[in-house]
Amino acid sequence: MTYTSWNDKTVTTPVAGIWWYVDGSIVYLADDPKLMEAIEGIRDMNIDHVRMWPVVKAYYPNVRELQYDEVPRGRVILRRGKFIILAGPDQVTDESLITKLTEAFNLPDDNVTVEMDEHYVTGRPGLYRALLDDDDDPWGERDEDAY
Repeated sequence: MTYTSWNDKTVTTPVAGIWWYVDGSIVYLADDPKLMEAIEGIRDMNIDHVRMWPVVKAYYPNVRELQYDEVPRGRVILRRGKFIILAGPDQVTDESLITKLTEAFNLPDDNVTVEMDEHYVTGRPGLYRALLDDDDDPWGERDEDAY
């Protein structure tokens, strides 16, 4: 079962996945990490912010004109049995946000850490966007609707 903040599901077990911080709310797509394949001790949802952004925009009109990387975002993973909240440098020190993430993902207080990840800097063009802004299509046939 995949949990999202836009379908009114209450998470009753710790989950891992991707998130955005939109209008003071955590918008996320997550699942039970036990259902995820462990690669080098890390359980992570096989989904990315770029591909899910159109779904988020459909539910939140205030962000329809924004790109996926113009909204605070990050990921929760399970690494060797410990939950890790990955976030940009501005988010890792935001105690209110970290509390909301811990609650949304139902993370145990004694088994979670927060790590800064430069990948989640807000407002800096992400890899996909930077590549797509280029005149060249590095992968061949570009699917405009996927981005």
